[in-house]
Amino acid sequence: MAEAIKGISLDSLDLTAKCEVAHEFQYLDPKGRDTGVYISVLGSDAEKVQKFENEEANKRNRQQLIEAEKQVDGDGHPAEDLRDLIIRQAAVRMCGWRGIDQPFTEANALKLCKINSEIRKQVFKESQDLRNFMKGK
Repeated sequence: MAEAIKGISLDSLDLTAKCEVAHEFQYLDPKGRDTGVYISVLGSDAEKVQKFENEEANKRNRQQLIEAEKQVDGDGHPAEDLRDLIIRQAAVRMCGWRGIDQPFTEANALKLCKINSEIRKQVFKESQDLRNFMKGK
């Protein structure tokens, strides 16, 4: 009788759980230089990130339905609203930092993402790269 081929467990394929473990990266300034600032992020598949994304999508869908029912010719989302959403999408991925004098709080994360577009870009890049959350697995 042939031996059954063993596969891998479903748990080992659980990206959501792996994305819940923070990944720390060093923020590089726009010239690519080390800054001594380290930011911890959740992966894009983390439950907190997905919950935020779903809530925002639901808000946009509800607004479109309201506009359609009222037969309002909506002007879409103003650029300011989209910029604000991008800032909040970056901030929700952050879960800590080192090298910044102020303590990490959700309000401070939001402020940092608002005032530094390069940090926003790096937060998205690090959060979306699932290899960052597969270490040692």
